[in-house]
Amino acid sequence: LEAEAVPEVSEKYEIISVPTFLFFKNSQKIDRLDGAHAPELTKKVQRHASSGSFPPSANEHLKEDLNLRLKKLTHAAPCMLFMKGTPQEPRC
Repeated sequence: LEAEAVPEVSEKYEIISVPTFLFFKNSQKIDRLDGAHAPELTKKVQRHASSGSFPPSANEHLKEDLNLRLKKLTHAAPCMLFMKGTPQEPRC
């Protein structure tokens, strides 16, 4: 979120520097990192990801959902176009 765009969130979580990373689990703030410290951010993400914050089969479930969604899209019409950009400004 842009801190200036949502000042109530900035105040609630006492955001004093940008970027600030807040980590939540079950709607509760469990950690925070103030400033752009990539190695520390990596450590925190890895620690929280390995602490059981995510169910082990979540990634497999997402793959199944994606495959199902793609199958529905590709079978929705005889011809399907996937493109970057918009019809007014195509990219590829």
